[in-house]
Amino acid sequence: MKSRNAFKSDIVYIVLIDEYEKNQLPFLFPQNINSSSLDCLKFFPKNIFQLENPEYYLINEINDINSKPYRISFFKRTDKTELLKFINGTKNLKILLLEDEKDKVLRSELKKQNDFLTRILNIDNSEFGSEINSLLDTLILEKNEIFRLLKIKNEESEYLSINIELSQLKRYDYFIPTKNNYLIYNNLIGNFSFKYDTEEQVVEKEAKKALKESNSYNRLNLYLKQIESFDFLTKTYDKVTFPLPYKFDVKPIIFCLPFNNPDILDFFPRNKDKDLKKRIATIQVEQTTNYINIFETSSDEDITSEHIVVNAGAQFIKQKFQFLDSIGFLTSSFSFSPYVRLPLLGKSIYRELSFLAPQHFHKFLTLKSQNKISDTIFKIGDKISIKIFSEKFKNNLKKRNSQIVGISDLPLEWIRINKIPLSFTHDITRLPETTHNNLIQSYAFNSVIDFEVKQDIIKRTLVIVGTEDIEFKKWREIIDKSSKEKGFTIKTCLTVKDFIKTVLEFKPDFLIIDSHADFNSTNKQTFIKIGNEELTHDDIINNLITVPLVFLSACGTSPTYGTFNPIANAFLQMGAKSVTSTYLPIDIDSSTMIYLTILNNLDSVAKKGSFNNWLEYICYNVRSSLLHRTFIPLLDESPEYEKIYHDLIQKILYFKERPNIFNEVQKIQQQIPRKIFNQNKSKIYEFLYYTNIGRGDLVLFEKYKEVFEKINYS
Repeated sequence: MKSRNAFKSDIVYIVLIDEYEKNQLPFLFPQNINSSSLDCLKFFPKNIFQLENPEYYLINEINDINSKPYRISFFKRTDKTELLKFINGTKNLKILLLEDEKDKVLRSELKKQNDFLTRILNIDNSEFGSEINSLLDTLILEKNEIFRLLKIKNEESEYLSINIELSQLKRYDYFIPTKNNYLIYNNLIGNFSFKYDTEEQVVEKEAKKALKESNSYNRLNLYLKQIESFDFLTKTYDKVTFPLPYKFDVKPIIFCLPFNNPDILDFFPRNKDKDLKKRIATIQVEQTTNYINIFETSSDEDITSEHIVVNAGAQFIKQKFQFLDSIGFLTSSFSFSPYVRLPLLGKSIYRELSFLAPQHFHKFLTLKSQNKISDTIFKIGDKISIKIFSEKFKNNLKKRNSQIVGISDLPLEWIRINKIPLSFTHDITRLPETTHNNLIQSYAFNSVIDFEVKQDIIKRTLVIVGTEDIEFKKWREIIDKSSKEKGFTIKTCLTVKDFIKTVLEFKPDFLIIDSHADFNSTNKQTFIKIGNEELTHDDIINNLITVPLVFLSACGTSPTYGTFNPIANAFLQMGAKSVTSTYLPIDIDSSTMIYLTILNNLDSVAKKGSFNNWLEYICYNVRSSLLHRTFIPLLDESPEYEKIYHDLIQKILYFKERPNIFNEVQKIQQQIPRKIFNQNKSKIYEFLYYTNIGRGDLVLFEKYKEVFEKINYS
């Protein structure tokens, strides 16, 4: 891993934070950071060219293969010496986001330095909006002097200037979540003429209208015009040639699907009085399809006290959404992605999700129970889909050839459009909503540290087998042979100490852990079995296990219900770019075949640049298992399927082909004798048991990038 490329024209934002409280509840937004410091970034540019020559910057951002997020440096207030050293050593325009009371001394010291390239914004000023607009106006007036001091030549654009009057996204629809896209879009085209504050009367009027249409999708459908505007701008100014015939048409879409985890009850006393129960109920709300909060109220309660409690709950939800929208905005900034915050879900899907909770994994031991899992998954996916997507939105999404980044604890992969799982048609990765502090850490790490898949990645790959059980040992000869032929390293570790020592000494770029996993019902965390010992979340954190790419071939390492901070999240917290893990128990043979397929092709793929990014490669291999598990059992007695099988393996690379492939495979499955199909049904749909977390979409293959730049820039 290396530092992400930085430019003199980048604006560096400095956010000050307090000490993180270790006992902070995981479902609360971080208390050590002022949410206004994140919210105000939406009104500022990433780069000073956006103030002087926005069309030049726009063309570069849309056509650049590299990500260009906001440059934010987080400093603890107690690290004042390091902060001042950073300020004085950073030769960029710097904007410090300070609080009046907490940062008086620092403000005084900075004023004495009188550095023209260091600006201060008060984030707790009652006239916050006016301060933002004033600072923007000042930067625009003084931009020529800033260019001169930074010794930057103002590049002349080779393209026509963008006519703001004709831009596709001028109007803000007074539904707060859509504000993100309005700001992202207008920032990129250099239109900074908007105000921080919104017109409260208009917002209130629109809210009353939405309340009358609480079960419509009117608010959700506001996003469709915005998505169309983003895609129009991307396609209009996209001037590059892509090295591969299968490619994405537009930038990734960012979905935020908030979820009220029922296990927050574990963080409160078991014996709850009436008042506490009411307060808990107000933060466990969910929303209708038109984003109207549903609060449980008691008819026999005093109306005034009930109103106070509900208002407190509403304020909590509002702050939660403000934080998630700020994270969504920053997540979008990597690649000019549209952002969609979906309705908050909760109690209405608890029952369905609970069937697949870790405490029920022991029930999936029989073939009959295993074959019911995919049916349950489809029911969950369909129920979530109805609660968050209109038909109009689904029609847009099914045609939109892009990757998906989800901010959610829920299984976006299981959502179905026309009865086809979203993870079969789209590459999906998630940033777990719980805990909120991890979302900040993930952005901070990804914005500063870059990683590419090197052409010799196979030599940097470590497979750790954590068991000597017979089901695993029968594969060992095949894996050892592949290791010798391909060049990856395989080790057996039967103690946690040996595991930690092996990983720290090898320093892999890609780590595969092949073992058993289980669930601790006391702390609601998953762990991986290493011999007879437990590799826990704390083991990864305390021993500083940092690996860019991780694949956990173990059962239920990231359950979608009934856990907080599963083991997969620990790798993400320590800086992993991508972690592939599992929602459910997986078949040992099927899971081994998936990671062996990944390994057997990895050397060739890395050297040829056959894929754009890591997420694309992993999703291709996981979804292709549907084909492998459908056709391989048939080939001995029905060789006529061989050509169909190999044709589909190639076609599945293409987005437009995938819906047809899924439907064709389902038709073939209907022709298979029921006995054979039932023996393999759970394995066929096991691709749905996997989930990717992190930003694998940002991890480019080095060779692909090299070819891309040669074609477009030489």
